[in-house]
Amino acid sequence: MVSSLEDVVSSVVLEVVRLRAPETKEVRPEQHLKRDLRLDSLDLAQIASALEEKLDAPIFDDVAIKAILSVSELCEVCAAGTARSRKEAR
Repeated sequence: MVSSLEDVVSSVVLEVVRLRAPETKEVRPEQHLKRDLRLDSLDLAQIASALEEKLDAPIFDDVAIKAILSVSELCEVCAAGTARSRKEAR
């Protein structure tokens, strides 16, 4: 089964959130990475690294992970980064 991009992003974010709050069951697109999920800069770096590995694309070469506010914005940045990577590979 192929996971959607949103599923991959949510899964990676949830993994990192659970390191601090193991009882967390889900993350939602509207949640703010820092304010709602209480992620710090190290957590964000871990998410960025994991997403680039899972998506096999240099997602954050042009965008600072710290500038991304919500889970949905993170999905948008990942979508743009993977599309750009596929286009450059042609």
